[in-house]
Amino acid sequence: EDKILEKYWDINSDYHAGSQEGLAPRTEFLPDQNESVPGDWKTIEDKSFLSLLGVNVPWIATDANPRPDSSLDDGVFRMMYQRKRGRFDMARFMLGIEDGTGMNLKSAETFSTRALRLEPKDKKLGGSRYICIDGEAVEYTTLQMELLGSFMKVFCF
Repeated sequence: EDKILEKYWDINSDYHAGSQEGLAPRTEFLPDQNESVPGDWKTIEDKSFLSLLGVNVPWIATDANPRPDSSLDDGVFRMMYQRKRGRFDMARFMLGIEDGTGMNLKSAETFSTRALRLEPKDKKLGGSRYICIDGEAVEYTTLQMELLGSFMKVFCF
């Protein structure tokens, strides 16, 4: 059962009090990138891994609700990944992002987490492989992320 995430500034105000601008946020779960992940982390090593979609909001676009079971304050990333099973299955997965039905395919897996590490096993192939975050290509290397509850406030007018 997911618990509500504590608000970042409520539990870390002493860390940032009087600090200089640019101090990195304090994380609770992430190890140093050069260290192994903790033993209680779930690891997924799958040679047929095709794509990964992680969301911490219910809607990722006006017409895309990939995880109808999520909410804005549930405190977790909802992760979905797909294994290679053919072009038709890949298309069904992508179309299913609209209403969450793509997660019901046999090629799809889902899980929830507060932190994760994405570690390409074949980094030497970096020039021919891609990692995109929100549509932007990023370096083909190890990436880590942790959800920081109420870290920022966003106002849209």
